Amino acid sequence: GQMQFYQPSFQTGGILTTTNTNWYFSSTYTQSNGTSTFGLGNVTFNDVFTLSGGTFNAPQGTAYFYNNFTHSGGVFDANGGTVKFVGTSYQTVDINASAGNVEFNDLVFDRNSSYYLRIASGDHIIVNGTTTLKRAGYLVGDSTASALEAHGDVVVESTYTNSSARNSLQLILAGTEHQTMTIAGGTYLPRLV
Repeated sequence: GQMQFYQPSFQTGGILTTTNTNWYFSSTYTQSNGTSTFGLGNVTFNDVFTLSGGTFNAPQGTAYFYNNFTHSGGVFDANGGTVKFVGTSYQTVDINASAGNVEFNDLVFDRNSSYYLRIASGDHIIVNGTTTLKRAGYLVGDSTASALEAHGDVVVESTYTNSSARNSLQLILAGTEHQTMTIAGGTYLPRLV
């Protein structure tokens, strides 16, 4: 089944635990305290996602983000699942210094190619599993200190069209084990560090 929420959702305490249910939030989602655990299903955030406190346990399936993602406090636990940024308009990932870095398991950029996904100045996203660049539009950082740090394999598909001239974001290959980077012919590479 699927649970759908059409009004802004706020979690200010308590515990939200699901098992195999898919969740769909069509309006803003804000968590300032408490614990959210989304289990084995998928969760879709169609509007702004803000985590400022508490613990957010992502689903073991896929968490879809269609709008801005802000992590200013609390804990984001990837829970072994996949995070997909799939916005169809401009989108920002902002991790405030007080929250430290955010770590994802598998990360996929599969966005409308006409709009950018911006990683805020100095922010650092760590991917412990596979990083997949499908369609990213413009994948940009606010500064050269903005980085996507891949600890696992990296896949750049033929649909990734982000030329380095439009890309101030750094892709850091930082795995402690062997890493494989698969790049489709005729595509662009992100800025590698």
